[in-house]
Amino acid sequence: MSCDDFPFDLYYVELYDRMKQVRTVVRRCLADYTLEDEYRCALLEIERILAEVVNDARIKSLVKRLKDYYRDFQKLRQALESQGSRAEVEARVKRYMNLFNPFFADLGIL
Repeated sequence: MSCDDFPFDLYYVELYDRMKQVRTVVRRCLADYTLEDEYRCALLEIERILAEVVNDARIKSLVKRLKDYYRDFQKLRQALESQGSRAEVEARVKRYMNLFNPFFADLGIL
């Protein structure tokens, strides 16, 4: 993560998704590796920490909302970048702005 990336990149959502992927790999390793030693203990600790984040209902909900907002912002960007008359672009933007009512309500703007 750096300040050089596009301002609407979802750093923490990407981190959450990577944590889910790593947890899947760790769980497969635990299933295949049955010896009770330091390696298994380390895997169990990693799995425990990842599970706390991945299974947290509040985090799951926030990630889902951020992904939804990101998708809607992408649609709005596409509408703003599209070709056409001013009226056509304004109509597309107005249609997509309705997608953001829940977002603005969450922020206490509406």
